[in-house]
Amino acid sequence: MNLVKGARADITKNEPGLDEIIIQVSWEADPSLDIDASIFMIDESGKCPGDPYMIFYGNASSANQSVCHSVNNQSSEKTESFSIKLDTIEPIVQKLVLTLTIFEEEQKGQTFAQMNHASMKILNKKNGTELIHYDLGPFTVENSLVVAEAYRRNGGWKISANTGGFAGGLAQLCQHFGLEVAEETEPTASMKQAQKEAAPAIENENINVDQAPSVIQLSKITLEKPGDSISLKKADKIKHIAIKLQ
Repeated sequence: MNLVKGARADITKNEPGLDEIIIQVSWEADPSLDIDASIFMIDESGKCPGDPYMIFYGNASSANQSVCHSVNNQSSEKTESFSIKLDTIEPIVQKLVLTLTIFEEEQKGQTFAQMNHASMKILNKKNGTELIHYDLGPFTVENSLVVAEAYRRNGGWKISANTGGFAGGLAQLCQHFGLEVAEETEPTASMKQAQKEAAPAIENENINVDQAPSVIQLSKITLEKPGDSISLKKADKIKHIAIKLQ
């Protein structure tokens, strides 16, 4: 099925037994345009329940492995994928919001006008069948995008191609979904590349900043497994996201 902007479609209704999907986003761009895909797992209030519910380059899987992120940059076409076990997503999560952002967009003055041939696909993970295809763009001044939302409906899952963008970047999206951003120092390009190449399904460890609540790191660095110490070399500027206290 081909989607157009603003359209909705069933994911599971016509696919009996479908319990695992892959949401895949692909694009072409100059290597200097460093695009990242993220999924925000949203509750009925429209917010992230906590930092483990933001799945991105710094937190490659949800706590129960229901959503896992991976990257394939082996060709001219860049692809990021989210493997999703629909039946194991926690009941508190009502929808999955897929976003695209540009790393260091403000410093480089980049927008999604520089991205070409972008598309989103939803695949049946078990047999590889393409269930939904959605071509994205063109874009102009946007440097962060809400691409689509997968949401619960009548015991199943649907997708809404409600693509929209605004100036801001990943930090702006985090604030929109209830996460506060505190600026400190930022990583070098080599540090962030190390995180891109790290294996998926690594759980982010909480870090306290002035006894604040748990934090998500926007810096691209290699994180160790939970329980291990995390070595952070803060050469320039690192952004943290602290969850708002309710």
